[in-house]
Amino acid sequence: MRKLTMIAAIGGLCLVSSAEAAHVANKAAYSVATIDYPGFRGTTTANGISNSQRIVGAFSVPSTQYGYGFIEFQGRFALLPSAPCRSGHCDTTPLAINSRGEIAGEFSQDPTHRSVFVLRGPLLTMVSVPGTRDLSILGGLNERGEVVGFFQTDAGPIRTFLYNGLFATVLPAPAGVTDMAGKAISNSGQITGSFDDSKGLHGFLQTRGQFSRFDVPGAVETSPVAINSPGDVIGTYAVPSAAAVPTQHGFLMVRGRFTRLDFPGGLNTTPTALNDAETVVGTYENPALRAPFNTNAFVYQRGTFTRLALPGAVQSVGAISASGTIVGTYFDASCPVSCSVHGFTATAVGH
Repeated sequence: MRKLTMIAAIGGLCLVSSAEAAHVANKAAYSVATIDYPGFRGTTTANGISNSQRIVGAFSVPSTQYGYGFIEFQGRFALLPSAPCRSGHCDTTPLAINSRGEIAGEFSQDPTHRSVFVLRGPLLTMVSVPGTRDLSILGGLNERGEVVGFFQTDAGPIRTFLYNGLFATVLPAPAGVTDMAGKAISNSGQITGSFDDSKGLHGFLQTRGQFSRFDVPGAVETSPVAINSPGDVIGTYAVPSAAAVPTQHGFLMVRGRFTRLDFPGGLNTTPTALNDAETVVGTYENPALRAPFNTNAFVYQRGTFTRLALPGAVQSVGAISASGTIVGTYFDASCPVSCSVHGFTATAVGH
């Protein structure tokens, strides 16, 4: 996204030093299990989990450009419906599921174009966004079945859409905004995301139609990625740097107060999901390993980081349920010599 200006500030912001959040758990606090779609040796990804522990993900058929969605519960897999495919490339990727069993994701018949879909039981709906160039990206799904995302307009700028189960509306962008991308929606309908203007990339909250901007203090870029029911927000930010690519840091914002999230000894900490208990999950880079297979997964809760003990480097951490079960995707330990991709679940020991 191009760099998405100041609209309205949230007062009383402060940044808590990462020293307050630098403790690392020494014991194995999470049990990890692999998820592979039965009968396939291609790629399996685990992307979303509901509070009832149902998992959605995708798998690919080896030596083809076809990918399909699945739902898994207590070890049983079921194939999900897909939009009709009329090309040699067909990719259905479920990304989120709520407690009502509604699923949202992305579908593509062309590697350069994607569209958002919603599944309610067997009924698949392609979200029709007005004025789009056939490129729309899912931001989030809440417990009410509302979907937020962003798309590229025919005129070029990026805008945010909200789908209420019947139709999609485009959220108005305040004056001076170049691009505006909705990344997540809370159960009360509060939306967060990023926007850019001539001064850089900023975070925003849209609450009952009111738009407000926020920035991590001292940051040149602020990019929220998730929001929970109380309105806590996580994301990434960058500070001025002489390096060509600035180091990325994570943040947790609770009632306007920021905590910097940097995994001790790691680089480019990237929070990706959180639940209502303020448990944050995400990834960081291990500088002792060679990129791109040097990414590990972490859990952060109340000042303590825990590294998830996965067999290989992490590709992504997708979601966390209300009870704290985490889903994501990892590479084989033998990458790049031999490299398959697997989904995983991580459950706190004793739960």
